Amino acid sequence: MIDTSHQAIAPETQVWQWIMRVLGLIATVAVTVYVTKIAQKELVQSVAIEEITIHEKTNNNSDI
Repeated sequence: MIDTSHQAIAPETQVWQWIMRVLGLIATVAVTVYVTKIAQKELVQSVAIEEITIHEKTNNNSDI
């Protein structure tokens, strides 16, 4: 592998590299927030369904 860590880089190239890094970080955070919101909605929905199911089973068993 070529060691390019000590080669001179033009300032413009360095600026673009930092811009891309920042954009990558922003995109990562945005996707993480989006997926977290979706997961929270699904979790709340699944918990509500489970509570309804347990409540119905409890009521059905008390009728016997």
